[in-house]
Amino acid sequence: MKKTKWFHRSLAAMSAAAVGISAIVIVNADTQKKKQLLILGDSISAGYGLAEGEWGYYDYIAECTGAELTNYAVSGYETKDVLAQLQTAEIQNAVKNADVICMSIGSNDLLHPTLAFVENLKASPDEDMYDAMQRVLSDSDVRSLTSELTSTLRDPINQAKENIAELETQIRALNSDAELIMFTLYNPFETNRSLVYDGKDYSSSYQSFMDYVTGQEERISGVIRNLKTVETVDICTRFLGTGWLYLRDEINDIHPNEVGHALIAATALGAIDGEKTNSSEFVRALGSMPADERAALPALNRRLLLSYATMVGDLDSNKKWENADAEALMRYVTEMQDGQLSADAAELTDVNGDGSIDILDVTALLSIK
Repeated sequence: MKKTKWFHRSLAAMSAAAVGISAIVIVNADTQKKKQLLILGDSISAGYGLAEGEWGYYDYIAECTGAELTNYAVSGYETKDVLAQLQTAEIQNAVKNADVICMSIGSNDLLHPTLAFVENLKASPDEDMYDAMQRVLSDSDVRSLTSELTSTLRDPINQAKENIAELETQIRALNSDAELIMFTLYNPFETNRSLVYDGKDYSSSYQSFMDYVTGQEERISGVIRNLKTVETVDICTRFLGTGWLYLRDEINDIHPNEVGHALIAATALGAIDGEKTNSSEFVRALGSMPADERAALPALNRRLLLSYATMVGDLDSNKKWENADAEALMRYVTEMQDGQLSADAAELTDVNGDGSIDILDVTALLSIK
């Protein structure tokens, strides 16, 4: 049996495009120095919790900008730790040579004392911290709870604000020209889980607590927004309202999952100067979401992710995933397993990114659609 003429022509066109693109890349590689991307900060920038093969936000940025990536972020770092890093010759040289510097910092300045505070709320040493919060919020006056927490956070927040201003000063003393990008803080406690504990609905108390956390974080995010030589990337707004979609919430982990990192990257790319290429990894991150979560993804965030995406699986190039795409891919899989594809065509049809073009790609394409 023969493939359809349309699909054959599509693959031929993609092969020709790949040759042209390769020639351009070779010319640029010879004539243009690679942009240097430096990553500093905490566990978000260190990619904490990502599985092997999953991309951190910095990987997307490096691919889409063609930059050479250097990552000095360390899980658990607070603002004071990055300031200490900046006193070392290694980090100073990295800052001096950077064209773009991305930094996530400030969350741990709040999180560490907050977790210590919650630890003291446990009814027993083996009580889960999430369960402790459920119990307390279902039984206690939220105003009393947040009043105590405010006292706990007062000094750490004030110190973080000073440290963030000093971070800008020290980085600019080393490099006045680099694009310096910092992220606002997102609320790590958003969830879509049941807010009923021991028969009590504590949704109102939980929302009050959420508003309080967002307000405290804004005290640090506000400082970042007001830095004169920093481009602020507003992750807080991107995550607000559907934060659990972007976090490892299923295991009580407040760190970004694969989709969260993709969304951070797409937001940051809009703040970085210069031409960008698209990446198929944005689509693969989107395809990794369970269908119900993908359906809950806000339209603005979905559009942002796809704006930097190579439309893997969109075989007729109409910017949509449709049954026709799946049918064409199925025909290739069943009729032309021994066919040879150009690198560009293979990239377009390897929907799940496992290096093979088979029925699993058809399944992955249908899941995205």
